[in-house]
Amino acid sequence: MYKIFLKNSGQSILELVIALGVFLIIITVFTDFIYGNFVLLERGSDYVQAEAIAKEEIEAIRSIKKMTWNEFLYSTSSVSVLNNRWVLNGEGVIGNVGKFFYSSSFYPVYRNTQKDIVEELDGEEDILTKRMKTFIEWETSDGVSAIIEKNSYISAWNSKKWLQTNWSGGPGQSIWGDASKYESDDGNIDIGIGGQLRIVEVATSTYVSSGYAISSAFNTENNSSFVAIFWTENIPLGCDIKIQIKTAPDAGGIPGIWSATWSGPDGEDGNETDYYTVQSGQIINVDHNNDQWIKYKVLLTSDSINTPVLSEVSFYYQQ
Repeated sequence: MYKIFLKNSGQSILELVIALGVFLIIITVFTDFIYGNFVLLERGSDYVQAEAIAKEEIEAIRSIKKMTWNEFLYSTSSVSVLNNRWVLNGEGVIGNVGKFFYSSSFYPVYRNTQKDIVEELDGEEDILTKRMKTFIEWETSDGVSAIIEKNSYISAWNSKKWLQTNWSGGPGQSIWGDASKYESDDGNIDIGIGGQLRIVEVATSTYVSSGYAISSAFNTENNSSFVAIFWTENIPLGCDIKIQIKTAPDAGGIPGIWSATWSGPDGEDGNETDYYTVQSGQIINVDHNNDQWIKYKVLLTSDSINTPVLSEVSFYYQQ
């Protein structure tokens, strides 16, 4: 009986060791399975949060562009809330929500004469459209870097527009009403051919050196962000056309106090030395945002034997 007991005891210990080994293997496999699923769940949750942050960033930027396109001065920025509205945080500023870091980069868009988007060398820049890349970056619990990238376009082409194509009505109109009139000129402006603006011809193929005209004041009906200026011109070699603007708040249906100086893309910098000079479009300085009235001054310069011709001026604005 004693020998049999020892033999059975040895088998029981061996079986116990084997059973413990199998149990440890099962536990290890089960633990790895649980951990793997936890990591997958965590990563899945991270991606859901990152997608939500990306969506909010994109929608916030779209809300900004609807109101203040001329604030898009940065190549890379993020957004935050200031005074109950979304704003861009500034050049190179990366935002974060917990472990998630977010930003958007903006790139110029070029169009051909058919208005199709093309490469830079094949078209002109469309200043009212930008290509946008939104990035969300974070680090997972196991130290892996993750990123989501969203590509989209934003545009301000749905902005309101003030257009003048005819000046044949002549000067004498201080507030916009008759679309063919304007406020004043220096006496060196000719409006006799198709209502376009030209420099006065004093003799056959002989023109004075320069002339200017000031438009009527246009009422946008509400506080506005003045987005961009465009015009159509015919410029012989040696001639030039350039434009400046003034804006004003409303004062009971008439313009309030106008900007202190005529200004170009540099805004209200205290001098009148800068001009809008690119007919295909330039962004208007944010200094003029939140005014309601706008007028422009166009300066034409000749080479004495040719005159520049202005046939259209347009302003885009948002409210």
